[in-house]
Amino acid sequence: MSTESRNKTRTPQPHVALRQSSIKAAMHCPRLFLFRYLKGLVPRQFKGMNIGASGLGSWFHRLMEAGPSGVAEVDAEFVGQLRQIRQTIAEGSDLLGQHDYLADETETNYRKARAMAAVLWNEHPLSGRLDVLAREEHVSTTLELNGEQVPVEGTVDQIIMDRQSGCVYVGDFKTSSRDVEFTLTGYHYSVQCRLYRVLARQWMQDNEIPGWQDGPRGFILTIAQTPAIKYCSKDRDLDAYIERVSRWYQDKGTSAVRRFDIDYAEPLLPEDFRLVLTTAAAYASMPCNTFKVGAALFPRDLTGATCSTRWNRVCDYYPLCCSAVASWPHRINEAYDYQTEEDSG
Repeated sequence: MSTESRNKTRTPQPHVALRQSSIKAAMHCPRLFLFRYLKGLVPRQFKGMNIGASGLGSWFHRLMEAGPSGVAEVDAEFVGQLRQIRQTIAEGSDLLGQHDYLADETETNYRKARAMAAVLWNEHPLSGRLDVLAREEHVSTTLELNGEQVPVEGTVDQIIMDRQSGCVYVGDFKTSSRDVEFTLTGYHYSVQCRLYRVLARQWMQDNEIPGWQDGPRGFILTIAQTPAIKYCSKDRDLDAYIERVSRWYQDKGTSAVRRFDIDYAEPLLPEDFRLVLTTAAAYASMPCNTFKVGAALFPRDLTGATCSTRWNRVCDYYPLCCSAVASWPHRINEAYDYQTEEDSG
């Protein structure tokens, strides 16, 4: 093959490392990819906080990372964030009462996350033959795609070893308002599942884990349905609420909480996943020096599916998508900040 032909098929070198959320954005809404990952725009208000319904999963993961011994530390983090929301209300900036609702929702969902974590720790511990080698481990690596080294990164919930077999597994936690069987559907070939496998293999190599060449054997997925009951006046304290949630899980059985052990059954980089990564890398390498160029190269999701999230929240960048490109600098100056590398961890 000639040099000219190779250059035509080569994947452009991306400007930013790809991660699970950015890959999904490139797949579904390139405009979101532009705003969030290339420009680094983040809403100024409550930046970096686990607020609202979407924060439940974040708090749950934080608790599972900290473990029972770290609950007090996570409680303090939650109290600090709630205090910031309440402060905006006291300052009179919550004209429509939206922050008051957001504070109540955040408090409700943190209590649910606390109860869910306690139930898993107390009633659904990992088998005694399994050792957790790493928790919430940030891993970076590169993948060769069409002749270019493409950086990818992410945070793996858990890396687990079976002491009897010596096999390594990726551990993942999922929360959902739906039955666990519905949540499992499609997970096997999802971006997250496949990317975690790539990152776990790199972690194994970095830490000289035997068998790293083959990567992890599979994944251990724990899915917990979000309890339908809320903390209320009938609960004398948080412990009483946790007891009620525990009984709720017992009544619901395996439809509400379940652990799956599934072996990987495909190559590390199957063709459809490789295509998705190549597409995301191409978007990540596109020029976007001006908003006019960015608007032309990064189309909106014309289906509207990503304009609102599964938590019934409008996309953070929807106001920009609904306004003229010429107004973007002013709107961004009013409502957004540019995230730095330190902010993104």
